[in-house]
Amino acid sequence: MTTTDYTKTPTIGTARYYVLLAHCNHLDGLTDDELRKVVPIGVYDDNYRKRRNDLVLGGWLKDTGKLKPTKTGCQSIVWQATEKALKWFNQIETLKFHVIK
Repeated sequence: MTTTDYTKTPTIGTARYYVLLAHCNHLDGLTDDELRKVVPIGVYDDNYRKRRNDLVLGGWLKDTGKLKPTKTGCQSIVWQATEKALKWFNQIETLKFHVIK
């Protein structure tokens, strides 16, 4: 059995990367329902929820303590990028700027 180090920086192009990127671009946070609408096609429902959970375990995302109704009327947790995640995101954005420049 292998163990995953959830604290490792997500690899570009992976589901973990896209889930974290989505949260870093939505500073007020996202429910799983909202996340499903903004992650790329190919990151399937069960996969993005698992990756979101991995990111929570690794300290990249946190529960805001807020709930929002889903399309079915159930209450869903709003997840938000942590300071650790935002610091990573700012480094990615800075790197992207320097590469494009």
